[in-house]
Amino acid sequence: MVLRLTSGTAVEEDARAVEMALKVLTVIRRPGDPFGAPVAALRRIEAAAARIGQTRDEGDRLEDAELPLVV
Repeated sequence: MVLRLTSGTAVEEDARAVEMALKVLTVIRRPGDPFGAPVAALRRIEAAAARIGQTRDEGDRLEDAELPLVV
């Protein structure tokens, strides 16, 4: 994943995989503050985990008030 992101050798079939990897690496690099700002941090992780090109099921999502309890 890292070689494809840094070397620019991704072929068309790899574009989606590279985009997903970039989202994951971005969260790993700057996860946010789960204790100081749990809603923002968990929403950021949630957005990175969402499949590309698919809408999220809002009915299966925790409310903002519930997220500090998760942390």
